[in-house]
Amino acid sequence: MSSWGASRYRAIGVYIGGANMACAQPNLSSAWVTRQSASGWHVIPIYVGLQAPFNSCGCAAIASGSAAAQGVAAARDAVVQAQALGLGAGNPVYYDMEGYDQSSTVRSVVLTFLASWTSQLHAEGYKSGVYSSAASGIRDLARQAGTGYGEPDDIWIANWNGTASTVDATVPSSDWPTHQRLHQYSGAHNETYGGTTINIDRDYVDAATAAAGTVTTSAAAGPALSVAPVADGSIDLY
Repeated sequence: MSSWGASRYRAIGVYIGGANMACAQPNLSSAWVTRQSASGWHVIPIYVGLQAPFNSCGCAAIASGSAAAQGVAAARDAVVQAQALGLGAGNPVYYDMEGYDQSSTVRSVVLTFLASWTSQLHAEGYKSGVYSSAASGIRDLARQAGTGYGEPDDIWIANWNGTASTVDATVPSSDWPTHQRLHQYSGAHNETYGGTTINIDRDYVDAATAAAGTVTTSAAAGPALSVAPVADGSIDLY
C-alpha cells in the first residue's frame, strides 16, 4: 500500500467477510485499516455472502423461502466484521452479488434478500451498497425505482466497457444521482507502482467509501417558515 501511494489510485476494495469470500485475509486488522485511512486511502468494504439460486460459480446460495431472513443475517454479520476492523456506524458496506440468471423466480429471491440487507444495515446505522452486474443485479434494482422498494444507498456497477465514468445505460440518470455510484469498468490485470505488482480491477468511484472510526453527519437544515401580515389584511407565508 505504501508503494502504491505513487499510483493514481486512492481507493481500495477490501473483502471483510461473507459465506462466499474466496480469500483469507491474515493481514487485515483494525490497525491496518486505521493506517491506510491515515495514509489517505479510501476503503470500500465488500461482503461476499450468499449468491443467487442456481448460480454458475458453485457458491452457497440464498434459500428461496428464507431470503428475507438470510438478508438480515448477512447484514448483521457484516456489521460485526466491519466493527472488528474499526469501521463504525455511518460507514458503507457493499454486498457482492455476482451476475445471475434472469428468471423471474431468481430475481424475486435476490431482490427480497437485498431489500432485507439494506433495511438491516440501516437499522444498525450503516449505509448499504450493492455490487452487481449491469446485466442482472443493477438492472433489477434500477427497475424497482419508484415502487417503494428498499433501494441501497449506493450501487456498484460491474460493466467492463472501458469507460471511466458512472454513466450506464441500465441505470437512468435520475437514479442514484448524487455521488452514489461506482463503476467497475475493467477486469483483472497487473499494474506496478513503486516496484510492487498487484492484480486489480479498475473502478471509477463517486460514492460512499469507508474510513476508520464512526462517520458523523450533520443533519441538513430543515425548512423555515415566516409569516408576514400585509396591509390589506391578508397574510403571506414564506
